[in-house]
Amino acid sequence: MNGKQNPSKDHHYVPVCYQKNFVGDDNRLATLNLKNVAKGYPTKVKYLYPAQICYIKNYYQITREIRDYYDEFANYDDLFIESDVLRSTENGYPEVLEALTKKGKVTTDQAMLMADFIVQIKFRNPYYIDKVIAKNLSAWTTEFIDEVAADLKIAPKYSHIPDEIKNAHIAHLRQEHRPGPHSSKQFQLTSLINRMFREHESNQRMYTALLSEEWTLFIATGKELFITTDNPGYSMNMENSHNFLFTGEYQFYFPLSPVYCLMFGGKKDMRYLEQRNEKLIDARQVDDDLVKMINGIQLDHASCYAIAYNDGFIKKIKLR
Repeated sequence: MNGKQNPSKDHHYVPVCYQKNFVGDDNRLATLNLKNVAKGYPTKVKYLYPAQICYIKNYYQITREIRDYYDEFANYDDLFIESDVLRSTENGYPEVLEALTKKGKVTTDQAMLMADFIVQIKFRNPYYIDKVIAKNLSAWTTEFIDEVAADLKIAPKYSHIPDEIKNAHIAHLRQEHRPGPHSSKQFQLTSLINRMFREHESNQRMYTALLSEEWTLFIATGKELFITTDNPGYSMNMENSHNFLFTGEYQFYFPLSPVYCLMFGGKKDMRYLEQRNEKLIDARQVDDDLVKMINGIQLDHASCYAIAYNDGFIKKIKLR
């Protein structure tokens, strides 16, 4: 630990570098509080600068309390996630966005950075803790330990280990992974830290899944423009929409600006799989109906705010 301490700081769970691509001529965003709309309250559009929205004070701080409770954080200072993990990806995002929207292709390294950015923006969001981790953590933990226990019982490489030692190991795992006061936060912070290491097994699986799909740039050419939210992006499969899903038959939609939306999934990118040195981006002009559909589903996965270039695209929102 290098001793850096974290003064009170606004930690943006939707990066300012992303939000800036949706500002109007006055460099502000048109925002609408969807929770108030859902409650039937009269709700006005507010105009905010990117720095004024989508943040929580010290949200990614690795506090002394967390370090004391979880040994895995012992060597990380307070600012590690905000200053080391997230900043490097955010710094590279403008260049990747330029390549996606202006050049029609990205290098493999740029494609990996874009994949990192998308996954980070999902993991760093309070929606992930409140709606995903809190709902699934207990089941994930049980599934993990059950898989370890089954492997210990049937795998030939463990046949020489006495049953009492195997049982003791499983009992230790259940104790070690018991729910704690910061379990959801620990899971989120660990997920973010792991994103920093491209060689990490989970990252390699993610790169394989995302980069092997064709990437298409949707271009809004009519009156309707793309909006975003305080939890950008969502996946669709044959059954439903999801906060994110990168397995099976899926399509993922990620608004980049009022004019552009990145879509991938559903078709393998054979050009990339054969060469693996760059990804060509297919451009597709889309009509108002498709833009409105994408915008509408996007709202289903917002935490609180709809965000747009101007109020014309959000003041008429009526939640489904």
